[in-house]
Amino acid sequence: MVEQQRQRKRGLARKLCAIALILVAISLLGACGKTDGGSQATGAAPAGGSAAAQPPSVLNYGYIGTNKLNFPGGAEGWGFYKGIIQEEFKKYGITEVKLTGFPNGPDQSESLISGRLDFGSLGDTPALLARSNGANTRAITQGATESIGYLIGKKGGPG
Repeated sequence: MVEQQRQRKRGLARKLCAIALILVAISLLGACGKTDGGSQATGAAPAGGSAAAQPPSVLNYGYIGTNKLNFPGGAEGWGFYKGIIQEEFKKYGITEVKLTGFPNGPDQSESLISGRLDFGSLGDTPALLARSNGANTRAITQGATESIGYLIGKKGGPG
């Protein structure tokens, strides 16, 4: 019985890691897919004849929470800790991922907006607030679904 529970946990950890890898890859493609002032790269050479945009060799990733190991929590933290995510990135020419922990979402949002970070994992509220204040950012997914939040809009505001 205990062994079955361990196997289930290992299977869940593998699935979460795979999901995290997919999310990171999507984030990478979204972050690196723009060239020439925001026009979308299509994989074909631009009209000027230069080659398509290449991903950077170093990515800066931000997350909420700090710990002595300097790794994010959840599946992506496990993937970074084990080196799985770094190995996947090497396939695309990315040789290093710099991890930066933040105490809260607004601080991380500021770093994303300023360009200090290439991508990050933060809650929905800071992401929505940044976007609603004109930040040119994109939320790709919500990593945790056990939190329940409500966004209620009323013409003229609450009241």
